[in-house]
Amino acid sequence: MDNTPSSEDIKLERFPVLSRDNYREWIDLVEDVLTSKGLWTYASSSGSEYNTLEQTTNFEKNDAKASAFLKQAAGRENRVHLIGIRRSKEILAKLKTLNEGTVEERVQFLLSQFYGLKALASIDLTASRLTQLQTEIGGLTATEKPSDSSKKAVLINSLGEEFQSTVFALKAAGLSKLTFEDVTQRLKEVEASINRTSEETAYLTKEAKVNMGTGPKFTAKTVKPSLSCYYCGRIGHFQRDCWRRLKKEEEEREGEEEEEEERKGQAYETASIAVEAW
Repeated sequence: MDNTPSSEDIKLERFPVLSRDNYREWIDLVEDVLTSKGLWTYASSSGSEYNTLEQTTNFEKNDAKASAFLKQAAGRENRVHLIGIRRSKEILAKLKTLNEGTVEERVQFLLSQFYGLKALASIDLTASRLTQLQTEIGGLTATEKPSDSSKKAVLINSLGEEFQSTVFALKAAGLSKLTFEDVTQRLKEVEASINRTSEETAYLTKEAKVNMGTGPKFTAKTVKPSLSCYYCGRIGHFQRDCWRRLKKEEEEREGEEEEEEERKGQAYETASIAVEAW
């Protein structure tokens, strides 16, 4: 039976969440808990001493249990620094650097996180992470605190090729005159446009497959609610399928046909009068 402490144990404060004030107490308790569960050996080992496939598989399984517990017990403030780290030994080393090291060591670590930041899932998340790191560094030392100009530079450098035309436009408009918030907002707007285009492309591809008989049956219920009509502004359909647009065009065609019939009638009447007069 797996006796690894659960996230519920931590939520109920049966295990203290790591803070900058309780590292020594926290790590001592962590060692006791993981040892009692037979997991401390994996948290203090690199795994290189295991040679057979069975030993390696067993190590990875138990190391993953230790890693999951450490990330839960570390708390959200520390957990953001652990994204992507899978080995429990590396997690412990990172937490030690963050919470036990000297101020200078922590500052250097946070600076490396700041200037080496890669794009996250969205512009908003990336910008928020940069601001968080800037605030944390500033709380430790005012002299090393990154400027807003540095934040703009790191944010722009993290972007993919799809944003390059926007970056060029921002630089041409005078990037130094724009605040970090202005740049972030502009990039978020472009990101929304890119995402909308991707959704429309996926929708059209799906509909094309349906028309060719190679895809699932398409119904109005399968349209993503984020798709919006550029004609009426309502969600759930495209402009070319907008019934309001189609209805208006039909009314205009009917109006034109009526006018044409009226003109023909007037011309016929005029011709008849001319014949009678002759």
